[in-house]
Amino acid sequence: MKKACFIFLFLVPVLMYAQERVYTDINNDGVFKTSINLLNESVENPVLEIRVNAYDLDPVMVNGTEAVIVDAPGMARLLDAGAPDLPLMAKSVVIPDMGSMTLIVKTSEYFDIQNVNVAPSKGNLLRNVNPDDVPYTYGSIYQQNVFFPSQIAVLKEPYIFRDLRGQTVAFYPFQYNAVTKVLRVYTRIVVELQHSTGAGINEFFRTKSLGSVQEEFHQMYSRHFLNYSSTVSKYTPVSEAPGKMLIISYGSFMADMQPFVDWKIMRGIQTQIVDVATIGNTAAAIKTYVQNYYNTNGLNFLLLVGDFAQVTSPTASLGGVVGAKDIEYAFVTGSDHYPEFLVGRFSAENVAHVQTQVARSVYYEKTPSTGGWYSKTFGMGSAEGPGDDNEYDYQHIRNIQTDLMGFTYTTKLEFFDGSQGGIDATGNPTPAMVSAAFNEGLGSAFYTGHGGETSWVTSGFSTTNVAALTNINTLPFIYTVSCVVGRFNSTTTCFCESWMRASQTAGPAGAVAIYGATINQSWNPPMEAQDEMVDILVESYASNIKRTFGGIGVNGCCKMLDTYNDVDMMDTWTVFGDPSIFVRTKAPMTMTVSHLASVPVGTTNFSVSCNVNGAYVALTRNNVILGTAYVTGGVANFTLPGTLAVGDHVTVCATEFNYTPYIGEFEIINNNIPNDAAATAISAPSGTYSCSGIQVTPEAVITNMGTNALTSCNVELKIDGSTVQTVNWTGNLATFGTATVSFNPVTIQVGTHTVLIKTSSPNGQTDGYIQNDEKTTTYTAQNNTIAAAFSASATSSCAAPLTVTFTNQSQNASTYMWDFGDGATATDIAPSHTYTSPGTYTVVLTADGGACGSDVETKTGYITVGADAPVASDIHTCPGNDAVFSATASGQISWYDAATAGNLVASGATYTIPGIISQTTLYAQNNTTGAVYNVGPVNNTTNGSIFTSSTEHYLIFDVTEACTLVSVSVNAQGAGNRTITLKNSAGTTLQTATVNIPDGVSRVTLNFSLTPGTSYRLCGQLVPNLYRSNAGLSYPYTINGVLSITGSSATTNPTGYYYYYYDWEVKMPDCTSGRTPVTAYVNGPSITMTTTQASSATTADGTATATPAGGQSPYTYLWSDGQTTQTATGLLPGTYDVTVTDNNGCSSTGTIVVDYLTGISEAETGTISVYPVPASSMLYITVPEGLVNAEMMDISGRLLNIKPVIQNQKLIYDVTGISGGICLLRLQFADRTETLRIMIE
Repeated sequence: MKKACFIFLFLVPVLMYAQERVYTDINNDGVFKTSINLLNESVENPVLEIRVNAYDLDPVMVNGTEAVIVDAPGMARLLDAGAPDLPLMAKSVVIPDMGSMTLIVKTSEYFDIQNVNVAPSKGNLLRNVNPDDVPYTYGSIYQQNVFFPSQIAVLKEPYIFRDLRGQTVAFYPFQYNAVTKVLRVYTRIVVELQHSTGAGINEFFRTKSLGSVQEEFHQMYSRHFLNYSSTVSKYTPVSEAPGKMLIISYGSFMADMQPFVDWKIMRGIQTQIVDVATIGNTAAAIKTYVQNYYNTNGLNFLLLVGDFAQVTSPTASLGGVVGAKDIEYAFVTGSDHYPEFLVGRFSAENVAHVQTQVARSVYYEKTPSTGGWYSKTFGMGSAEGPGDDNEYDYQHIRNIQTDLMGFTYTTKLEFFDGSQGGIDATGNPTPAMVSAAFNEGLGSAFYTGHGGETSWVTSGFSTTNVAALTNINTLPFIYTVSCVVGRFNSTTTCFCESWMRASQTAGPAGAVAIYGATINQSWNPPMEAQDEMVDILVESYASNIKRTFGGIGVNGCCKMLDTYNDVDMMDTWTVFGDPSIFVRTKAPMTMTVSHLASVPVGTTNFSVSCNVNGAYVALTRNNVILGTAYVTGGVANFTLPGTLAVGDHVTVCATEFNYTPYIGEFEIINNNIPNDAAATAISAPSGTYSCSGIQVTPEAVITNMGTNALTSCNVELKIDGSTVQTVNWTGNLATFGTATVSFNPVTIQVGTHTVLIKTSSPNGQTDGYIQNDEKTTTYTAQNNTIAAAFSASATSSCAAPLTVTFTNQSQNASTYMWDFGDGATATDIAPSHTYTSPGTYTVVLTADGGACGSDVETKTGYITVGADAPVASDIHTCPGNDAVFSATASGQISWYDAATAGNLVASGATYTIPGIISQTTLYAQNNTTGAVYNVGPVNNTTNGSIFTSSTEHYLIFDVTEACTLVSVSVNAQGAGNRTITLKNSAGTTLQTATVNIPDGVSRVTLNFSLTPGTSYRLCGQLVPNLYRSNAGLSYPYTINGVLSITGSSATTNPTGYYYYYYDWEVKMPDCTSGRTPVTAYVNGPSITMTTTQASSATTADGTATATPAGGQSPYTYLWSDGQTTQTATGLLPGTYDVTVTDNNGCSSTGTIVVDYLTGISEAETGTISVYPVPASSMLYITVPEGLVNAEMMDISGRLLNIKPVIQNQKLIYDVTGISGGICLLRLQFADRTETLRIMIE
């Protein structure tokens, strides 16, 4: 961290004057802006930087003392009542679907300004009061020797915005210590977000992979998420269709909605209309229907047709006003207030109201008039404030108009309270002045000021004046920041409704759409949203981005949510009109569009030429969309369905921002052409290749469109205009038959290339219809690295089953193979998998790029179900020794006698079985104690007071992983029993604890079991007499991946109060692991002895060999004569002992006799085997064929009374009764006699 110290009295700034604002240029470089930059685009690990280049200390009088309000370009306000009035800036990023993010400040640079008196904030005021009339009040933070806010960057709660999960980073680059009067200015802050795989808040449980992003929302995401265009959009295609519209209508209005439905389908929006009676006219029934529709069909636009009584809406109360919340129908994923689609309303009480709203919407889009009025913008504002950006309303409007005049607008009109100079007339505007302006024709209108249910307060322009307008079909779109102008749920026609219902005999008047609130709006947040709406509108021209009226409004509100989290403003700001309508900002231009007037039946390829790239073209017939495409390179290509028949007429409709639509048609005609070979498809090369230099075999599809059988034709392949190959195809195709034509392989080159296939000379004749002879496509090759990468929603769990959703972060691959480590596999892009047994699993992802190769990502031991399994090794020991079983683990080890269930044998890291004599297996299990965390404010003695209330108040919190709320700290006034209650989001009681709490600060034991869920309530009783904080708070209070305290039950400022329960003690569950088998192998070595005889009684040339088996090698040897090798050599005749010891120290002893010949012929034993040697019970001799007789004798040659059992070629002797020593075995064959020496133990 770097810092500098500035003495405020001696600071010599470089100044910039704009809209009465004086900024100090920190770097003296003429740059007066605040910027948030992306340093690392990764979804899992984004790095953001804020740079503050200028600031302003705006003087104000506070209780007779001069103070300042700190401001900086482009920044919003904290709005924490009673706390220093400081700026903030926020921006959202895309984050992984699962898990949680942690913010780390990597670096920061600041300087201090001394002796500054920063004024307190007045809070988030509603527009039914004038901020200048609200006195300044110093909160308790002014008595504390600390910097406020305490953190310079924080993460807000994750949310789901239709296709993506996002999270807002809020920067607080200005801190103030009210005791030392030091203002700290951070000129640079760099933060890193780190992803963890534990359970998170508002996780995105996808029911299917994200295949594509709709165009409208693609543009929203590009604006809203800092890392969208550089990450997600690289690998996710943008759909060519603008999406689907659902219309829920009052039944009597459906017939009059049909022209609107017809137009929407014609321009390429799939549209369905349903009667609200088939759903049920309750907010709950409509919400359920819409959510199911969205999940099943997808949805971009919802249009409600009817007044509040005909098609109802959810409602909410703020500041004593109950307002409708149409947009709540779009909150279908997650528990946030970011919508999944756009919502609008044709508010109508009768058929005439419907007819005029249909007529104006269709006319504006389909058959717009010309004129300069589209480029005229109207701005009206009060002289009150200040609000967002420390602007008074009229200043705010002026800044908006400055942006618009730099766009396509050529004329602006100012109507401000008071005399504000410029082109604003002296005095206050009147209804007559406003009427005259609108009657001349306006393209757009922006209002910021006070409002009522039936009027704009500035000018007093009311529903009566709107109804009298004569601006027939010269209709503006309107964005208004004002209280209750859209309160259509009241008993009278509200101001916004009047704009949409206004009509004269000659046609619709009023507005084409208006965005207005159903409740009292606040000052700052809506102004922030309105600024963003204008920024989006202006942005659309330079980058050719299409903007709908609803998209502009909702996108602006999303920025407001990022900055202020003012969900009430989002919920109640309502689109009156068609949310999908494209706004116009200049006189409509004309597109040049051409296409064939007719095509033969069976034609599959159709092209539309257009001089406006980016235009959207739709083909329809009988209100069915046959195909849609955007114009690229001057053409839009279509594949026609095979269902078209002779005589069918297909409508062609092309639309684009600020253009008049083209509407034409072509006819399907009878095929009477004898010879016609059509090029219908190119299957390769096409699309995108992640590498170059590879060989690809070009393939094209030809179709016989002639009435004669096609037996031959020429097919030419061109790449980038140069002929590569020509194939003389032969075959036999009936009419409409197809064939694939292959060419010699070509080498894929880097870049984008055009591939053309052309047919000619069908059956050696002239082609009768050359319009279908050519087919083109493009391919792009990039030398991209194929990289396999993934993350998981959870990598551990205390218990089975564990369901894990995997996020695929691979690059440049086309197919995938997952190995989950438990024997299961999958080929989905982002699969979910359930682990049913405890254990540790290795996950392997193979990302395959086809001809470009593949890559493998292996995460060893990535998933753990249960605690980590103990680590142990098997035991090898000797019979009779003690067997010591040993294992290591993160927790307490228990030893069981079975892999599952069984008996607990012992506990501890080791367990000994004394004198073990047989192989034994035990099973080690790890038992871990759950971690204990503390969360929430600790201080329950300052920044608040003992609270007594007749209303039940509570804290609101989310749980993402099962845990136990063990205890909380409280500060009570007076001892006595108090009941603490845990409730769910619906207010249903889940658990209660009645505790005798002593006077003062104490800890209360609860032991409430918590399961994953949102908006739990930890409630106090009525008249609690417990401490409540109302300052110095910093929600949310979070244990990452476990629990987050998000707010309170306070109705006006939920994050400005903290009720009763401090320093939560939260314990995670105890875990057990799968069992690790540990086996004690009990086996000393056994010995087989062999010998060679000495040549005489006095010659030392005999040998003896000990061959061990079993035990654990290597082995050592010790002979009775001292030799230590496996074979003892140089032996005289005699008896020798050997001791063999294995690697575990287990020993066995053997004895063998080295003998010499005593006149008896030694056996030629090459074909005779004797075992074991020595023998103690049974003796086995294998002999060759021809044995006549066998006799056993002692060493003196005396015959022994023992007979063998003969089995095949084997003699079996029982020698248990023979004394130990040497015996002789004489074997008599037909041609010889052999004598063997046998050792008996």
